[in-house]
Amino acid sequence: MDEHVINKLKQENVKLYQVEVTHDEQDFELLVSPPSKTVYDAVKKLLGDGAESKANEMLVYSCVKHPDKLVFAEMFKDHPILFDKLSNKILELAGSSAEFKCKKL
Repeated sequence: MDEHVINKLKQENVKLYQVEVTHDEQDFELLVSPPSKTVYDAVKKLLGDGAESKANEMLVYSCVKHPDKLVFAEMFKDHPILFDKLSNKILELAGSSAEFKCKKL
């Protein structure tokens, strides 16, 4: 991964995570950030309309910081389900994998 790109994004106060994807003997390396509340709320609204794949695509495009959108779209054009898989990983970064303990009072 290009250190110049990483440093530039860090200067913009972007929380970055490196995600490595392997599919069909191809490796992809992405820099992503967790979604903002605004983006997450918009995604939830889309999900209510039954447009889960479109919502996942929107989430992924808003959170992937590198490579640029055109290069990224080309990488995933033949494997659209990868948007759904990657969106799950991004949602984990936003806290969806947290575990909660509840007890009756």
